[in-house]
Amino acid sequence: MPRPLLTARRPAIFAAMLLFALASARADMPRVHANATPDGVLMRIEGASILDCEIVRPDPLRVVVVMHDTAMPSAPVIARSEYVRSARVLGSDLLGGAESRLVVELTSSALVASLDQSGDDTVLELRVPRPPSPAPGSAELGAEQEAAAEPKEAPPSRAERRQREREQEEAEAAEDRAEPPSKTEKEPAAPPPPPPPPPRRSRMPRPPDDMVVVPAGSFTMGVDGEGNESPRRVVELDGFSIDRHEVTVAEWEASPLVLPAQPDWNADGDQPVVDVTWNEAAEYCEWRGKRLPTEAEWEMAARGVSERNYPWGSQWDGGKANSGVPGDSFEMTAPVGSMPGGASPAGALDMAGNAWEWTADWYDPKTYQDPDDTNPRGPERGSHKVARGGSFRSPLSVDVRTTVRLPVPPSARRDDVGVRCAR
Repeated sequence: MPRPLLTARRPAIFAAMLLFALASARADMPRVHANATPDGVLMRIEGASILDCEIVRPDPLRVVVVMHDTAMPSAPVIARSEYVRSARVLGSDLLGGAESRLVVELTSSALVASLDQSGDDTVLELRVPRPPSPAPGSAELGAEQEAAAEPKEAPPSRAERRQREREQEEAEAAEDRAEPPSKTEKEPAAPPPPPPPPPRRSRMPRPPDDMVVVPAGSFTMGVDGEGNESPRRVVELDGFSIDRHEVTVAEWEASPLVLPAQPDWNADGDQPVVDVTWNEAAEYCEWRGKRLPTEAEWEMAARGVSERNYPWGSQWDGGKANSGVPGDSFEMTAPVGSMPGGASPAGALDMAGNAWEWTADWYDPKTYQDPDDTNPRGPERGSHKVARGGSFRSPLSVDVRTTVRLPVPPSARRDDVGVRCAR
């Protein structure tokens, strides 16, 4: 049976149409077909290699199909529908490994999505629920139907009209003869005016979101060894979202917060904001209606469930991270998203290098020895916060691994530490 994913909130009248085109050089690559139906779009994904498929729902407006063990290349997607904001493929050439994602952004929460898997086909259906037809005689009838359904009253005869005129004249004469009310009689008190509405609390405007989804589940956190990244353990996390890229200078300038002084080489709007303290980073995320990610959330978003040393895989590739290791074309920070080949399994960018990123947790070198393996939050207090991900100054490839932890005083301002928000 199809699994319902989205709940219809209000009726929609028009059907949605989505045209999906994938160009593939191999005949055995998965194929996606889309057909318009009276109620929306029926999309069929053909290919035995994607039987292990799931859909996650981060919010009522996005459907993400995760295809495991599927080497689907990224391809342009054409979306022509008032109900489809965008549709894109995050293929294996972008994410690395044999894993791909089909992401459909919807514009109406009235759409309903379901997934059905049978045989070698996976069917993703996006449909518009039709409003129920009103029953004859019900209160839902339109004005014209009600007028037609009600029996028409026959016009009064001449005698009836004369009788009604006499009755109206007698009623007016009786009102003229009536005595005015005495001054001692009190008129009924007028009802008190309604109390004024309570003042509305002002809310800060929030810039548009660009987040990726990390579904609930377990992953292996840390590595084996003697350092502060051990012992290696399995951690269970609730689902969450995290910013696709680091917060930029332009995004910070759009907030009511004061932009800390940026280095001369980091003044452009698409550069990651740096030189922010931990408190400033937390305040910015709160203004966005978000928060800083925990260490566990950050690491799961960076490495996925396959214990990757780097967001793109287990082997170092200097062309996929802006670090101090030779191989990239940036001397200092790079505009966010400059290296799409280094995307994490969740689709987050620049999680290796560019700028260290604040997390919510206090630092403790023995945090990983904590037996709490469900949504761990680190110690309750400390003198340093944890930054993750490495930066453009990291001199060795091991310094930008997904498990590296850097203790930083929360009041410190460093030109290689930035921020990424979660929710």
